[in-house]
Amino acid sequence: MNIDVLEERALDFALAATVSGYPSSTFHAKLAAVLDVKPASWAEPLLTRSATREGLAELQSHFLSHFEMGSARLPLHETEYGRTGGLSKGNDLADLAGFYRAYSLELSQDEGSHELYDHLAVELEFYSSLLARQALLTEAGRDEGVAVVEDTRRSFLKDHLGRLALALQAHANLAADSVWAVALAETVRLVLAECEALGVTPAPLDAMASAEPDDVQCAVNFNPAGGKAAH
Repeated sequence: MNIDVLEERALDFALAATVSGYPSSTFHAKLAAVLDVKPASWAEPLLTRSATREGLAELQSHFLSHFEMGSARLPLHETEYGRTGGLSKGNDLADLAGFYRAYSLELSQDEGSHELYDHLAVELEFYSSLLARQALLTEAGRDEGVAVVEDTRRSFLKDHLGRLALALQAHANLAADSVWAVALAETVRLVLAECEALGVTPAPLDAMASAEPDDVQCAVNFNPAGGKAAH
């Protein structure tokens, strides 16, 4: 994969990460910044609606009802699928933390950062950082580093992000006209296309583990300044 393609895919995943997280007060500005360099017609309704206080409040309400609250919600956390929690969930979260820390990605301490290690937005952001890092290493001619990052991409898709995408695809029941349904469909398509491109076949997470909200407070968004290139 050449540098231009890697950079383009990194932007695709950055956009997917942006629209997969809770639309906080900074959502509109972040989405506008990404769309400025990576236009996507399917994300424009989210940008338009989040431009006003009323529109943002409506998006927030729908996001919570779709993904966070109630027995009919569609969880965006990997460990909500295919497992029974407890030790298994702890192991999964520890494995995710290991991926992130291997690339010196620190967890943000900013007030209001709520996402957990296994949230779709966090996993997408990490994958975007891997693509960007591989582009830099490719440009620098560091073949060994390129091989390491590409192997990490395959492993992360196989063990985590690809599995989550399959689970979301299997359990999605959002109204077709919801802007969040469109965003989720585009995100799942992107991840599964990446799996196909790298020859990765994730094992399915074929059951939803729990309908109860998770109260584990263990992670947030990344501080992109904390990363270092693979050697």
